[in-house]
Amino acid sequence: MTTYLTADLDPDLPQSQFDLQQIHNAIYNLVNNSVAATPRGGTVTIRTRKSQSGDRQILLEVSDTGCGMPQHVRQHVFTDETISTKPGGTGLGTKIVGGIVQRHSGRLSVASEEGEGTTVSVYLPMKQP
Repeated sequence: MTTYLTADLDPDLPQSQFDLQQIHNAIYNLVNNSVAATPRGGTVTIRTRKSQSGDRQILLEVSDTGCGMPQHVRQHVFTDETISTKPGGTGLGTKIVGGIVQRHSGRLSVASEEGEGTTVSVYLPMKQP
């Protein structure tokens, strides 16, 4: 059995302005972390939506059915004090994601429970300032 990667992409998203290479790196790092945290038979989902807050933002989510994050890891994720729980991990991937989102004037949120999985939500303005 393998880990399943699924896409739930909103076909009606308007065109937006991003640095394509940086957004690619952010998505790569988020998916890479989710795959590493998800056991065989689990699922990693990439989802896009128009933000419901009415502020012309795009929501990009990476969700997994993996092991989840302990509170002490969750409170430091995407910061300079990020902690990795992966064997040999440094936390550099999440620090990179945080920097990319910041450079795009976006914001991040994390919902995670140990044993239940993790969802990282990235909110990006459709137009860069």
